[in-house]
Amino acid sequence: MHTYDRVRHVWRYDIGGFAWQNTELVPTYWLWLYFLRTGREDVFSMAEAMSRHCSEVDTYHFGQYQGLGSRHNVRHWGCSCKEPRIAMAGHHRFLRYLTGDERLADIFEDVKDADYSASANIHNRMRLSDGREIPGTRSGPDWSSYVSNWMAWYEMTLDEDYRKKIETGIQDLCETPFGLASGPDFGYDPDTGHLIYVGESEITPNQHLQICMGGPQIWLECADLLDDDRLPRLIADLGAFYFLDKEEKADRTQGKIHDRSFGWPMLATGIAAYSAMRSGDEALGRQTWRILLDEVLSRNGEEGYQLQEYAVQKGFFRNYP
Repeated sequence: MHTYDRVRHVWRYDIGGFAWQNTELVPTYWLWLYFLRTGREDVFSMAEAMSRHCSEVDTYHFGQYQGLGSRHNVRHWGCSCKEPRIAMAGHHRFLRYLTGDERLADIFEDVKDADYSASANIHNRMRLSDGREIPGTRSGPDWSSYVSNWMAWYEMTLDEDYRKKIETGIQDLCETPFGLASGPDFGYDPDTGHLIYVGESEITPNQHLQICMGGPQIWLECADLLDDDRLPRLIADLGAFYFLDKEEKADRTQGKIHDRSFGWPMLATGIAAYSAMRSGDEALGRQTWRILLDEVLSRNGEEGYQLQEYAVQKGFFRNYP
């Protein structure tokens, strides 16, 4: 289940949005990465059970929601949010490639065209300034989830149509004023994969959702797979931008991004670290470690101090204060 109630000393079985975990905040990724780092059988068993459940039960395999999933709620299928991020192939590619499981190949086929199902959903419509309505999508976690599906399908089949959709979206983002920091809400054409830039949204709640539902993990892996430097540059630029203070964000964007919330900085540490590594920005590297370790300290008490000491001993801070 999703969240423990420290007042009542029970899991929040009765509070919508806090009941079932499903793939919320991509526990699948950290479980599988933890297994790859440790080789522990108990971790594999847990990750396998998670992938089995989420790929079968939390995913729609046919009908109007095919390729989408059902988010956490009190009733397991009760949530009105039917989203591609919940069912995306990236959650389960680990199990597929470690075991050769053909059932997951079937599921990857189920989700490869999730962008059509999402675009047909009335809740994903966007009204343009001229009054027209078109499908809408977010660069993350919607488009990032489509990329996850297309990447898995292309790996299996070498179907160039799906690689082309990835490359089309990347080029569209490159043509926006601020790359992955732009939007993050776009119009969308499921037939071509085009992201349609409609300007900057300062009231969007979606900037942190862009990164906390698997976006960085998907983009970083896709960047390694494609012989194309555009996506790595987009990721690095967002990583360098995310931690800037409000005034500097406004200055760098000519005032177009000034009040937008870039929440949950801890979840942006991956792309910030990537940016620091790619550019050699030592100040950003130090800032990234501080944000990550401060989060660990605030949540884990003595264990957090032990991790901080380990980081210092390993030279993560090198000679920096």
